[in-house]
Amino acid sequence: MSSIFRWRPTIGWFTVWIGASLLLPTLAVRGQEPDLVEADPEAAKTAESHWVDQVRQITFGGLRAGEGYFSRDGGTMVFQSERDPANPFYQIHLMDLANGDIQRISPGSGKTTCAWIHPDDNRVLFASTHHDPESVALQEKELEFRRSGQQRRYAWDYDPAFELYEYDRAKREYRRLTEARGYDAEGSYSPDGKTILFASNREAFAREMSP
Repeated sequence: MSSIFRWRPTIGWFTVWIGASLLLPTLAVRGQEPDLVEADPEAAKTAESHWVDQVRQITFGGLRAGEGYFSRDGGTMVFQSERDPANPFYQIHLMDLANGDIQRISPGSGKTTCAWIHPDDNRVLFASTHHDPESVALQEKELEFRRSGQQRRYAWDYDPAFELYEYDRAKREYRRLTEARGYDAEGSYSPDGKTILFASNREAFAREMSP
């Protein structure tokens, strides 16, 4: 079940769609407890093999990597990864699947997430907080926490500073597509490249919520 409405911001020729409440089924791996990957990696692989096989690892650097998506022609993959010693948060990278070359395409500061390659293969959509004046201070705070030796479980905070950006690979330029307080992220292009679908909780900041 989904509730989607159209929003027309002043961002050139784009018509942007916001998924207000998109509900998707959750796939539960049979017999796999939430912490099985940490408790027993081999058992986790066995449980996973019920659903997927011929798994091949293609990223190796950094603390973690994920949210990988292929280009239309299958020659490139975009993904997010924590691999910069100066920034503990995800940054966006492109991988050439023919030779394994990796290029960071996000600015390098702040947080980023959820990238998608345009059908023309020249533009990349992603969410970022690099414009946030507090972004560098938040990086330092997180680095200090990690240096202390303390640990916390992985969590996603839906930072309200996230906005959508488009990166032009040929020009090496960024274009900001959204500007509203609230989490704007998880965007993807339509097959013809003319519309964008993304998630947002901006309504939580624009009007009074019920108790």
